[in-house]
Amino acid sequence: MAAYAPAPVAADVPRPARAAAPLVLACLVGFALVAAPELPWEAGASTGGLFLLAAAVRVTRAEHELRELRRQADRALLRGISPAHRSALVAWRAAELTGDDHRLGVAGGLDRIVRELDPAKLPGASPLNRVAARAHEDLLLRLRARLADVGAPVEARGVLMAEWLVGDVTSPLYDRSRADTLPRALARTIAALEPPA
Repeated sequence: MAAYAPAPVAADVPRPARAAAPLVLACLVGFALVAAPELPWEAGASTGGLFLLAAAVRVTRAEHELRELRRQADRALLRGISPAHRSALVAWRAAELTGDDHRLGVAGGLDRIVRELDPAKLPGASPLNRVAARAHEDLLLRLRARLADVGAPVEARGVLMAEWLVGDVTSPLYDRSRADTLPRALARTIAALEPPA
C-alpha cells in the first residue's frame, strides 16, 4: 500500500503587484477628484500622488522581501535539501527555478555565451574568458540543451548552479584565476540537473 503524502502547502510569498493594487486604485480615485468642480484640483492631484507614492513604496518593500526569501530558499537548495524535507517556501522556489520560462532564460544566457565564442566575432565588453570557454564549448552546449529540454524534469539545485556559472563574475567562465576548474564546474552542473533515480 502506498504511503500517504500530504499535499504541499502553498508558500505565502509577497506578490508586489497584488500588494500595490489597492493603493493604485486609491490613486486613480484621487486623480479623479481633479474633475470634481467643488474641490480645488490640487486636492485630487496631491491625493492621487500620495497614493501613487505609497504604492511604489509597497512594491519596493515586497520586491525586497521576495528577493530575500529567494536567497534563503536558494541556500537550502544548494545545500541539497531533499524534496521530502522541503518547506513550502523551498518547494515554491524549486518550482519557480524549474519552470519552463526560468529554464529557457538560463539556456538563453548560455546561447549568448556560445555566440560570443565565435572566432569571427570581435571581443565585446563582456568579461567572459573566451579562451577557457572555447576549450569546453561541448559542455556548454550540453548544459544549454539540457536546460532547454523543457519536457525533461530537472533539479532546482542544478538550475541554480547553471545560473551562477552564466551570471556571476566569480564563476570560472569569467574569473581567469579559476579557469582550470571550468570543466569540472560544467560537469557537476550538468550532473546536478538530473533528478534522483
